[in-house]
Amino acid sequence: MTHDRARKTVADSQSVEERPIAENDFTERPLIFNPRWDIRRLLAVMLAVVFVADVVPAENQLAAQSAPLAFDAVSIKENKTANLDGIFRTTSGRFIVTNLSVASLIKYAYRLRNYQLIDVPNWASSTPYDVMATYPEGTVASTDEQVRRMVQTLLTDRFGLHVHRETRQLPAYELRLARGDGRLGPQLVSSPLDCDNNPPPSTGRGGFPICQGFQNRALISGKGRRLDALATALEAMVQQKVLNRTGLTGTYDWNVRWEGARGPTEEATVEEIAAMITALEGQLGLKLQSIRAPEEVVVVDAIRLPTAN
Repeated sequence: MTHDRARKTVADSQSVEERPIAENDFTERPLIFNPRWDIRRLLAVMLAVVFVADVVPAENQLAAQSAPLAFDAVSIKENKTANLDGIFRTTSGRFIVTNLSVASLIKYAYRLRNYQLIDVPNWASSTPYDVMATYPEGTVASTDEQVRRMVQTLLTDRFGLHVHRETRQLPAYELRLARGDGRLGPQLVSSPLDCDNNPPPSTGRGGFPICQGFQNRALISGKGRRLDALATALEAMVQQKVLNRTGLTGTYDWNVRWEGARGPTEEATVEEIAAMITALEGQLGLKLQSIRAPEEVVVVDAIRLPTAN
């Protein structure tokens, strides 16, 4: 009896082995391990199972990554106070804007200087708003880049903002040595510090970091920085691109002053900018030379007043 069962098992195994199977059809045949079974088909089945198991989660993850980041809830109100100060700030779970224009929001969201934002209507630059937005549920702290992307979504959803990027030839300045002999002014001196790459941890007078600079409409100071940083500071005053063409590669301390107000640099008057240019030559031995240069800009294609809360 035992021998009969053994012969029957072998016969069944052989009948399964010899059964014709369509190419690449793995549903017609039970997965019985047999040394004579084509090992290539077994490997193909295993790879197919792994592929199906892996691909679906990856697709779901890609969809999650491509989905726009957005605040959970947003309140937008026009600010009708006479206050001239405007700020961005974040608290636990909230992004708050007080007394700032839509143009300021666009520049924040896309990391733009004033001169890089093109075709903004007057109301979007002059009408101040208050914005209260809550982060998505479960978000304890969002990164700076995530917050900017959420502000981009806010601008699209509530202000109907549509933009595109392009490169344009714009007025700009080159920062150059003012004197033929290359001498620097008395307020621009070589520094032993490298605040760009290796800032010291200690603080100076008043508890401020040693490397901290200051800037307003009557002053620009810096410590242990390369002159690229000075060029960037000058951009905030002249509202144009400033390229460092001095040829100086070391780190420097500078402190240049002129007659002007102590308000935001983007509100500098023509007279204040002229006074600053004169001070650059006399105090730092540098000058600004007008040129035109290519610059990537963001062009506003469409924008409207905010939708109701």
